[in-house]
Amino acid sequence: MKYTIKEFAKEIRKKYPNAYDDLSDEELVSLWIKKFPEEKSKIDFNNTQKKESKGFFSIIWWAIKFSLVIIGIIFLVTIGAKIYGDSNFQTNSNFQTNSTTTDQTLSESPIIEPNDIESFPITQEARDILAESNIVKNFELDKDTENTLLEILSDPNPDPEMRQGEPCNNGTRCAYCNNIIDGEIYTYQNFLKEYNTQLLLIGEWASVGFGGSLMKEAMIRLCSEYKNGERYECKLHSVKDGVNDFCSEKCKTEYSFSH
Repeated sequence: MKYTIKEFAKEIRKKYPNAYDDLSDEELVSLWIKKFPEEKSKIDFNNTQKKESKGFFSIIWWAIKFSLVIIGIIFLVTIGAKIYGDSNFQTNSNFQTNSTTTDQTLSESPIIEPNDIESFPITQEARDILAESNIVKNFELDKDTENTLLEILSDPNPDPEMRQGEPCNNGTRCAYCNNIIDGEIYTYQNFLKEYNTQLLLIGEWASVGFGGSLMKEAMIRLCSEYKNGERYECKLHSVKDGVNDFCSEKCKTEYSFSH
């Protein structure tokens, strides 16, 4: 079932309360689709257009009726001024002049354009995860890398290709049985969120200089690939002994006995 424009805008506002209050539903959805064109298939534009068409003709009808009323009033005022020629005509003329001046002033006022969605808002959850992990401080990451990590954690569309959970492998083999180690696709966002505990640990390792350079390089690589449009990481179901990868605890144990 597809959303109407109003329903889709409501979903965006629900996820980011008060972030786009300055935009109408149509403006918000239009700008959102420009940034995330794959979301267009979720919206039923025909349903909305029919409602808008009905509303348009209703507006035109009321505009015609209002115009006829105004013309009638002007006609009566003109006839009355010609017949009586009293001061009321001058008063009405002054009123019309003032109204015209006001209308011109309003028409010359600058039109405030809606804010374009250049980027999505950074969520408080993202700030908390990054603050608690201490990786920015302990790895001495630059501001650009920190901002990119915040963007990854705040991205409202982290899985554009719907690949989260797909099976994968990167060719890594078990150090004992030599079988290829299986894994599954993770979005960068889910990878960071699910491993918040690991991020806390990584931050502590970095603070004492353990594995800091490798971890820092991994974080910088992740951010660089995200900027280049990558959104997925193949997370292996591997067991490590600090140096080697194994496909199971059994292989890890047997390897330790034979070495």
